[in-house]
Amino acid sequence: LLLGFVVLIITVPLGLIKTIFLLKISRKEENKHIGYKAILKAFQIIALSRIIISLGYRCFIIPGVIFSYIYSQVYYILCDNPDIGVIECLSKSREIMTKEK
Repeated sequence: LLLGFVVLIITVPLGLIKTIFLLKISRKEENKHIGYKAILKAFQIIALSRIIISLGYRCFIIPGVIFSYIYSQVYYILCDNPDIGVIECLSKSREIMTKEK
């Protein structure tokens, strides 16, 4: 449990930084800072989405895969809109990915 928490503390900021970097390169933008509030929000978003995904995997494997697909865009949405709420970010990812199935 402690090891999982340490891994989460390391991987969430790195994933957010990677997403910002890739978006910056693909859009040919200057350096984009989103601040510490977004990192704290990223922890909340990832924790909530992983809880939903793990519940999907507990029910049956297919819902877990579907939830993983649905919530795969949360980092990108958070990078584009750092002031968005946690639930809004998850619902926006769900809306985007539901149309793309």
